[in-house]
Amino acid sequence: ILLERYPYYPVLIEKYFKNYIEPADHFADLLYGKNTKTKVLINLFHFPNAYNGSAKNGISFLQYLTKQRPALDTQNIEITIMAHKATRIFHELDEYGFRILEPAEVRETFHVGYCPTQIFQVENLILLNRTCLKIVFSLLDIIAIRGNDLLSRDIKARSIFIDSLEWSDQIISISEFSKKDA
Repeated sequence: ILLERYPYYPVLIEKYFKNYIEPADHFADLLYGKNTKTKVLINLFHFPNAYNGSAKNGISFLQYLTKQRPALDTQNIEITIMAHKATRIFHELDEYGFRILEPAEVRETFHVGYCPTQIFQVENLILLNRTCLKIVFSLLDIIAIRGNDLLSRDIKARSIFIDSLEWSDQIISISEFSKKDA
């Protein structure tokens, strides 16, 4: 009867859960202990399909987590990797033994979302904000917002990076220079 009378009702409910739900309600299961595991999302959303410094940093972190697997299991920490299919294949992410989701498949919530690189894409920042109670990323350097060549590819990159600095709960800097530079 409800849907016959108000055919737009399902659309309103969907919009509420997607855009208007209070954060305390959205993350209630995490905040109030409904989940016994600490869930960590390793965000490789814009991980480069190349061998460079950013990739090396992220891969070395995954190697470290793999070695720590027994301790993670003992401490009830569940690791999930988010990566595009091309990244999954290029970097052979399945070899690390963690669950892997593509960005479109991430619908659950996590205690922490960690990105081993800076965040330069608004879709990535929105996805982290909607799925992770806390956001942490590594600050490697900020050349990408200073180099006009890099900015010319996406002029919004500077504001997205600045928003990520403001919205993140923790930032891991690789050097004192990088920390001061930000």
